[in-house]
Amino acid sequence: MKIKIEKNKGNNLFYDEFLYIQEYCKRFIKNPKRTSKLLTKEYKRLLIVGVIIFMLALLLHKGIVVYLCIGSLGVCIVVNIALLINANAKMKFFLEHNEDCELLLNEDYVELANSVQSCKIKWSDIKHIVVNQYTICFIPNKVPGYVLAISNEYKEDLFKVLKKLKKEDLFFDNSELY
Repeated sequence: MKIKIEKNKGNNLFYDEFLYIQEYCKRFIKNPKRTSKLLTKEYKRLLIVGVIIFMLALLLHKGIVVYLCIGSLGVCIVVNIALLINANAKMKFFLEHNEDCELLLNEDYVELANSVQSCKIKWSDIKHIVVNQYTICFIPNKVPGYVLAISNEYKEDLFKVLKKLKKEDLFFDNSELY
């Protein structure tokens, strides 16, 4: 059974949430009934906290231990900035290569395909299907694994197909948590 997925028209929030779920996939494997967040927002929060602690440490500069703390905080801030730049670059890439695709679900596997590429995952490799604020994600059994994501606009269509395939036990609707 096929569900036609229209391209995501410039929605950064979709890709931001997808990147968060991909980054913290183990958490969703253990507990699918959890809220997702926006990855760039999490990185920005960590950056702000790091800068505040860094400034406080600079004000208290007493002894070598404080200098070591300032140095390690500086490294953490630089790493956090790099992670934020990387996440934004990934979202830009996704938005530039965004096109219509098809979600094919049958007895054996799930496949998400567009004109250039496709990703096929066996049902035995899928632990959960989680509906979040902006995405519906197919969560793998273990990490590393592929996380497939479509817009949560297709929730009803997907649930109908899952019922026909008797896979509705994999489905977790977290949209009421937002």
